[in-house]
Amino acid sequence: MLTRQQLARACRGAPTAPRAPPRPSRRRAVVVAAVEHDPEGLFKGLAPKTGIIERRLMMKQMETADSEFKKVLNMAGDEDRKVQLMRRESRKPPEDHHELIEYFLNTQADDMEFEVARCRPALTAEFFKTLDALLGAERFAAKPDEDRLAELDTLRQYLEEGAEAVDKAVAANVSAVERMKALLSAADKKAKIRDMAAANEIDAPLMDLLQQNIDAARAAGQEAPAEFMEKATGPLPGRWRGVVTKSRRGAGAPAMVTIALLLAGLTGLAAAQAGAEAGAAACAVRLKAWDQCGGKSGCAAAGAGGCGDAPWAGRCCPAGAACVRNNEYYYNCQPGSGTAGGSGTAPAGQPAATPPAAPAPAPAPGPPVAARRRANGEYDYGQVLNLSMMFYEAQRSGKLPRGNRIPWRGDSGLNHRAADGRDVTGGWYDAGDNVKFNLPMAWSAAVLAWGVVEFEAGYKSAGALDAALANVRWAADYFVKCVGNGSSVVVQVGNGAADHAVWGRPEDVAGPVPVYEVTPSAPGSDAVGAMAAALAAASEAFRRSDPAYSAKLLASARTAYTFASTHLGSYSDAVPDAAAFYRSSNFYDDLAYAAAWLALRTGEPGFKGSDLVTFTPRGLAYSGPWGSLRHAGNAAFLMKAYARADAVDCAVRDTLGYMLGDGGRSFVVGYGTNPPTRPHHRASSCPALGLPCSWDAFNSPGPNPHTLYGALVGGPGPADDYVDARGDFIKNEVATDYNAGFSGALAAAAQGLRCGTARRGAVGRRMLA
Repeated sequence: MLTRQQLARACRGAPTAPRAPPRPSRRRAVVVAAVEHDPEGLFKGLAPKTGIIERRLMMKQMETADSEFKKVLNMAGDEDRKVQLMRRESRKPPEDHHELIEYFLNTQADDMEFEVARCRPALTAEFFKTLDALLGAERFAAKPDEDRLAELDTLRQYLEEGAEAVDKAVAANVSAVERMKALLSAADKKAKIRDMAAANEIDAPLMDLLQQNIDAARAAGQEAPAEFMEKATGPLPGRWRGVVTKSRRGAGAPAMVTIALLLAGLTGLAAAQAGAEAGAAACAVRLKAWDQCGGKSGCAAAGAGGCGDAPWAGRCCPAGAACVRNNEYYYNCQPGSGTAGGSGTAPAGQPAATPPAAPAPAPAPGPPVAARRRANGEYDYGQVLNLSMMFYEAQRSGKLPRGNRIPWRGDSGLNHRAADGRDVTGGWYDAGDNVKFNLPMAWSAAVLAWGVVEFEAGYKSAGALDAALANVRWAADYFVKCVGNGSSVVVQVGNGAADHAVWGRPEDVAGPVPVYEVTPSAPGSDAVGAMAAALAAASEAFRRSDPAYSAKLLASARTAYTFASTHLGSYSDAVPDAAAFYRSSNFYDDLAYAAAWLALRTGEPGFKGSDLVTFTPRGLAYSGPWGSLRHAGNAAFLMKAYARADAVDCAVRDTLGYMLGDGGRSFVVGYGTNPPTRPHHRASSCPALGLPCSWDAFNSPGPNPHTLYGALVGGPGPADDYVDARGDFIKNEVATDYNAGFSGALAAAAQGLRCGTARRGAVGRRMLA
């Protein structure tokens, strides 16, 4: 099986610069002592005795032996290359997509770059759909082959990156040929090469073309031009000399570069190098692609230059990238961008952006998982429950675990720190954005843990218990960090207004983001109380499987509850940014919820509650336009948690049936018949990691490139009206709290429903009414 490291090495795409020749040795002659014991005949009977002549004779023989050994190594290397060439020529790529996938899986790591280049025309969107279908079938099999799944997953990522690298290399070669043609036809070649250097057009492909001219001249017997061109590369400025590659393409090379051209070119290159060195002096810090390069956030990073709504002075993006304004808070170095900072100029010393390379094929979204049915005709609720667990994994922030199942997500938010410096990485991004809102996250985690406590058997029967506990742990670990010692509590990471002004993936947010805390003088009983409830519920979920961890969570829950109940106040008053997104009407319900969970965990009595709803024409329990399915899922879960009756089971069956496709469409992404394909979700709407993501992805009419398996969308309006539109954040956004009660209801249904043969909708409607 190919390792990710092997594939990554094979897929870098850029040619490796040759090492500079070793400097002549200046070591003094080694004084070798007399050698009498030589059982292996290393000195062939010529071991030195005494005197300088004997020692030098021995050294001469050793140098001869070393030269012969090098010849043997070179011959062996040539033989290996011949064997590799024969192996490559003997293999014929198949045309069938399934056979081509197996062909790649059976390819040696050092041949993968060659095979991707050879098979690039076959790596179409249809091919990637076939590969994604195999991935989906393996991932959701009853007993998935983990090795096979890892191979396919690694291959998928490699082929996508490899196709992009091949396309860039082809575009670079075409560009180099055009630049060489323009150079050869220029009336003033000296001025032309100076202009090319100033425009950063002297690069590896162009220098490689120069080497091809050298090879072509030598192959044609024109030694004088070849020797001159080879010597001419020596005095080139170091910036370009190191990128010359020793190609051996021979007869197929373009026309030779003339001596006059090279003489004129060296003058222009020297001038360009001087300009580049002057520009480098103006750069205090050289950034990498996608690093933050300006904006109001990140004042500490900007240093003395300040951090207004502009690029930061002294910060330079790499060649081929420009500092682009996303909003007043955040600028970053975007490869292939035409202007910098929204003003059309780059920061001091920053080279102009180059035109973008030919785009790699857009990732094909994974196919929907076909809905399975039980023998009694009911949905296989455990199948959907497993997908719902994957949605929570797709929302993770922080350093992702080794077993990450979401290939299009990477590490993010690794610089999240509270004012006192403590680590607050981890947790979940709230919905389709990249902010960690602790109030809804805490509610989601508490309900998810509640579902595990209440319907553990259902999670076990679905094979989803480990995934559920891992998701609960991911959120609980984050809350423990946020609570800390209770002197101040983090309640939000990221600015909602700034985040919503940008359409991009969380992996691309390179600069620091605001971290909001509540304190005794600016309290937040609602958010901290909700976190106390989540921690206590998680403690109960881990009580038997991990007692030590359960005790740790309980201690943190007590700390949070003490803070929330002692320092009363609404968190949205302390954090104005939160008021525009999750304003809390009061904090007493959150304190009561926390008290109930602490009472359950410590043996004290709890409490219960109830609600009333209306119905859509097709029978959905409807309580409001924003996230209507969220409320219906919560109601189904609460009924199962508090009541044991056949009528309740029928209501749960009808509610889940509506969500999963009884009305002709599924509302779960990646599942069943006609599921949503354009959820309002940034990361899944962006192209592959490393490629730019902007509002173009938001405005794209096509489906999201990545399938957000298991995510429950907001749902229909009061007349069952629904359109699968990315721009509709009321009906088509996803969120962690949408899936919370839904997952609990699925676990309850997977554990078993006692609805008998009652007609769908009839009993459930009466029960909910």
